[in-house]
Amino acid sequence: MSNKMLYIPTNSDYPNSVNPLVEFVKDLEMKKETLRNAYNNKLINLQDQVYSHQSDDIILKQQLDNEIKNYLKTDEESFKKIRLTHDQELRNLSDQHIKFEHKTQENKKINNFTGIKSQYNDLDIALLPHNHPDSYQLTINNKCLSVKDQNSYGLVTCNKYDNSQRFKISSIDSDAAYYDQYKLKPDEKHQGAFSYNLIKSSLSGACLETDEDGLYLKPCKDVINQRWNASNSNNMKC
Repeated sequence: MSNKMLYIPTNSDYPNSVNPLVEFVKDLEMKKETLRNAYNNKLINLQDQVYSHQSDDIILKQQLDNEIKNYLKTDEESFKKIRLTHDQELRNLSDQHIKFEHKTQENKKINNFTGIKSQYNDLDIALLPHNHPDSYQLTINNKCLSVKDQNSYGLVTCNKYDNSQRFKISSIDSDAAYYDQYKLKPDEKHQGAFSYNLIKSSLSGACLETDEDGLYLKPCKDVINQRWNASNSNNMKC
């Protein structure tokens, strides 16, 4: 047990006070209040620091979340671009394959041609092989059709080395072939229902057309007068 004596204030401590003990108690209360305020201030400062750190953590977490989201978004967009590019390449390869197959089938058909017959009026024209591969001469009355330009053509002595007598056959046997030729999509009722050939001058690009009055070379278009089937004609008189 402590032997320290309890301090009792006297008049010398508080010369202006009637009751020194009362003044002493007041001083104690003031010191107590000062200590309480100091403690509260420290507590508030500590709380502010904690809240500040928590706020910093929240901000940091939000920043990290945003960075992750941006990264994922960028990565997803890059993946989409790569996928779109890949899909387009596949479509291009598929288109090339279709065109190759179409060209192969067309060449097989063309190599078997000895004549052509009009879908419009059954006019039958015999073909002769031209010197150039996959090309033909059109024989009419023992002569061959010769082209100078789209508006100038006539019958001359057949010469398989003459490029003015060179004609090519384009088979229109699919929607893709139709579009390649006319740069138009076929009507719905005609889709998948093509089976004819165009006879084109290699010099002018014009198509062979027929009507009741004769033969013509005109710009290629989707008309029955320009549609021809393969035939086995070997008669040079048409």
